[in-house]
Amino acid sequence: MPVCKSCDRSFVTRSALRMHSESKHGFECTHCDRVFKTSDGRDSHDRTKHCFSCGICDRQFNSEEALDKHTEAKHCFPCGICNRQFSSEEALDQHRDAKHCFPCSICDRQFSSEEALDQHTEAKHCFPCGICDRQFS
Repeated sequence: MPVCKSCDRSFVTRSALRMHSESKHGFECTHCDRVFKTSDGRDSHDRTKHCFSCGICDRQFNSEEALDKHTEAKHCFPCGICNRQFSSEEALDQHRDAKHCFPCSICDRQFSSEEALDQHTEAKHCFPCGICDRQFS
């Protein structure tokens, strides 16, 4: 037999319990302790008080989990070099330019790491001495 959690009264059917709960105990918010006389009141409260807004596109979600899922799917731009994540392509580009820009001092090429720049310099700008084994740039 279904039993009311609020007053321990027993009912023959679940629908009778639901009708009792709604008429005698109201509509409980699933996020806080507030109770409302109508489901519309609870739903309105839920939309205004327990709404999670995306700081990037202003979409709204009814749970933090839904907001996190949205952010990961729609606003995740990982750096392919260091794996940091950014909320926009512009922020990622600024990061790359500031942190992963290694220009060649001989030509105008740029590289994403010091290692790549060194490999380029050795391959493209080093000239072996015809007399000894030393290399020169």
